[in-house]
Amino acid sequence: MRQRILWAGVSAIAMALAANAAQAQTAAPGEPALDEVVVTGSRVVRDGFQAPTPVTVVGTEQLKEQAVTRLVDVSRNLPVFRNQGGARSGSNSSANGGQGSLDMRGLGANRNLVLLDRRRVVPSTGNGVVDVNILPSALVSRIDVVTGGASAAWGSDAVSGVVNFVLDTGFTGLKAEMSGGISGHGDNGEGTVSAAVGRDFNDKRGHFIASAEYFVGGKQDLMDRDWLAARPGVINNPAYTPTNGQPRRIKVSEGIVAAYMSTGGLVNGCRTAAGGNIPNCALAGTAFGPGGATHRFVYGTYVNPTGNMIQPAGPDTFGDYTQIYDNIKIVNPSERVSLFSHVKHELTDSIQGFVEGTYTKSIIGPAYSVPPYRFGTSATTWLSVSADNAFLPANIKAQMSGVGGGNPAGPAFLNIGRINEDWTGNSRIKNTNETYRFVTGLSGDLKGDWSWDVYYQFGRNKYFGTVDDNLITSRGGVTARGNVNLATDAVVAPAGNAAGIAAGTIVCRSTLTNPTNGCVPLNIFGPGAASQAAIDYILGDQFTRQIYRQHVVEASIHGDLFSTWAGPVSFAAGGSYRREEIDATSDPLSLESAFGIGNPKPYAGEYNVKEAFGELVIPVLKDEGLGTADVNLAGRVTDYSTSGRVETWKAGFTWAPTDELRLRFTRSRDIRAPSLQELYTGATQARGSVIDRFKPGSVTFNIQQIGGGNAALTPEIADTISAGVVYRPAWLPGLSGSVDYYRIKIRDSISTLAVQQIVDRCFAGNQDLCGQITRVNGDIIEIRSTNLNLAGFETNGLDIEAAYRTSLSTFNPGWEGDVGIRVLANYVGKFETSDGVTALDLAGSLGDRQPDWTIQATTFYERGPIRVTVVNRYLSSGVVSNDFRAPNEIDDNHVAARLYTNLNLNYKFERFGADAEVFFNVDNLFQVKPPKGFGWGYGLNASPQYDVIGRMFKAGLRLQY
Repeated sequence: MRQRILWAGVSAIAMALAANAAQAQTAAPGEPALDEVVVTGSRVVRDGFQAPTPVTVVGTEQLKEQAVTRLVDVSRNLPVFRNQGGARSGSNSSANGGQGSLDMRGLGANRNLVLLDRRRVVPSTGNGVVDVNILPSALVSRIDVVTGGASAAWGSDAVSGVVNFVLDTGFTGLKAEMSGGISGHGDNGEGTVSAAVGRDFNDKRGHFIASAEYFVGGKQDLMDRDWLAARPGVINNPAYTPTNGQPRRIKVSEGIVAAYMSTGGLVNGCRTAAGGNIPNCALAGTAFGPGGATHRFVYGTYVNPTGNMIQPAGPDTFGDYTQIYDNIKIVNPSERVSLFSHVKHELTDSIQGFVEGTYTKSIIGPAYSVPPYRFGTSATTWLSVSADNAFLPANIKAQMSGVGGGNPAGPAFLNIGRINEDWTGNSRIKNTNETYRFVTGLSGDLKGDWSWDVYYQFGRNKYFGTVDDNLITSRGGVTARGNVNLATDAVVAPAGNAAGIAAGTIVCRSTLTNPTNGCVPLNIFGPGAASQAAIDYILGDQFTRQIYRQHVVEASIHGDLFSTWAGPVSFAAGGSYRREEIDATSDPLSLESAFGIGNPKPYAGEYNVKEAFGELVIPVLKDEGLGTADVNLAGRVTDYSTSGRVETWKAGFTWAPTDELRLRFTRSRDIRAPSLQELYTGATQARGSVIDRFKPGSVTFNIQQIGGGNAALTPEIADTISAGVVYRPAWLPGLSGSVDYYRIKIRDSISTLAVQQIVDRCFAGNQDLCGQITRVNGDIIEIRSTNLNLAGFETNGLDIEAAYRTSLSTFNPGWEGDVGIRVLANYVGKFETSDGVTALDLAGSLGDRQPDWTIQATTFYERGPIRVTVVNRYLSSGVVSNDFRAPNEIDDNHVAARLYTNLNLNYKFERFGADAEVFFNVDNLFQVKPPKGFGWGYGLNASPQYDVIGRMFKAGLRLQY
């Protein structure tokens, strides 16, 4: 406990420094200042501290301290990012949990742009998101994070910011790294081996570098941690009424399980021959055990401290038949191989050429989805069993027929909920990505300080995803025609049937009228009752194959136009052409929407974009008394083959009244163009019901639902303002920092709505959504729930950054070593989402990944070969959801703050003729558990910003010759 107080005190000191001063672009502690580099926030070569757009730099030392094996993990300790799930946080049950996407400010991973050496990277998915784990981490020298709109400089997607991974293409020598890690629970093991080589050739006119990496990561099951195995969550309060003062929902810390299904089957309701529900059916709550034996299902109870809250679910007296998440992976196994090479050569004294290539293959999985369960609460989710079912236990059949049941008008059908893990275990999901990237270009110097560059880039990503043992639940969108329902409807063949099947044979009812349909009768009553032939009939393997290609040609020129009394006017301009195309195919059953999960549709499409851009830096003040000031103007004209022309721009101003203080302001117009997936994803059709609010009495219609892409989408538009101050006091050398205010408004953001939401919002006055509804004679017959430009976001807040480094001898000549501290903080004042009618502010809602405060404080001590680093990450307290702020919405909406501490130890020495370094890291040193009660009902219930692994150890060795 004292240790935790000590490290928390260190964090408090760091936060106090942040309040004293900050800077927007700061090297990590121990990093030299960056002078005259091309900063990602601008196209102009200039001192990065003068850029009006805030840029945070993650340098070499910080990358080494974190012992980064997945580049996405860098974002874990940068407050501006919202974790998407992955190695240290909760992921869903799909294999996507191992991919590394970056989500800046929670606006979505598709609204920040990822660059590698200032060039785009081919997306890993159809929605345009880049898996940053495929980049060559062994050669990354720094990471520039632009926390503001930058579309004028870099093009589409740079709405919330830009992340540029800068490679050390001038590296000379040989270096290697080996590391391994394991959690304190003995799982989640990982190992990495990497090597890089660089050397000059041809009398140093040429330079060659290459790297190779191999990574393998283990798994962690959901139930391997007590804080997840406890099954916390939020449930409806069955005792709630609008007038009794009880809360509508209850946050439960443990014991939530499914109330509508069991492993062997559970009767949830009864229906008449006409299909109507039978209230208070005596058979409801009947569960089927081994051999079809029946017993009453025990619905558990939960009483909270007030003594009157009921949980409508519980373990079965015959065993825990209600948990569907036992085999889910909270961390998915993964494997990655990455190769990279870069060759540059001076062709003349003023022209240089280069060629670069990258290959990465990553495999994620097998992951496991939940078993193919059937809730048994609606016509599309129950297993429907008739009174003449051939496998129905005799005692149940007797009650349905009225014999011994005291009900001559017994039910004709039962609604069964079932966890079908005895059929499949869990559906296995596996994703494979192969990425190729080739770049070649020329650069050169012109007269004076002018220079130019041109390059061509080709990227190709091949994705192959599979879901094995997936339930075939429908055909052509009709549940009744799915293999599961056909096989469940098993009967005894009557004598003289038209199909010629022997009397007394158990067959599918459908086989009696279609003898060649291949249906195999399925016994659903009790675990393990189904035959293997029936299981094979109801299961299928799903796959999707996607190839994404990207071509980029770009040329640019930059230099000083002329000089004024205040300094040189710098200029950069250029043009680019980019073509992106996708081709996705899938299995035949998915075309029919036959599976219970997934059903990817084939689609293909492409677009091209032509762009011209320019940027000016104009000094407007240089006075000994008033200081210096610059105006930064940037603009870009973009022409999309799909949506036409759009302009983006940025205007910035910096003023340094003294050498210590600099003020800055930017305003920008930015865009995100629709992705190929949003434009062209395959159309889906299904039947469904919708309530028409325009009709007296709100009439219900059975309608055709059309989903999928929308080729008429237009770019999202964002307006960003940032204003800040940078301070580097002369009275305390080594201290620097910044405070920046930001506001981002996004309109016409791309989203989808459910068909009922479309009708309701049309009724509320959204005329654009009314256009999605087709009527005949006033009646709804079709609704198109395709992607639309209908939503919006608005967020504002503060970014705070401070760094201080000094020698201890500054304070006492007898003290040795250097110390440093760096603080990064993000405050969210507002995070409002809108669907075009209803707006909701999510700031402070931890279930939506928007804590009020996120703070990271890094402190280090270095003396000779030893370096000790402590990283504290703080997430402020908040609420489960802002939806629950109204009175009586939930019994406990509070979520406590969390403070995570990581310890990094490094020791440098010489061995084997090389500079060597050993490192030992402990993440989540104090085993801080995630808060409970985020998910609705039972399930994962872990917001991805929280650590769900627990204490994690990593050790390794670095060598450099």
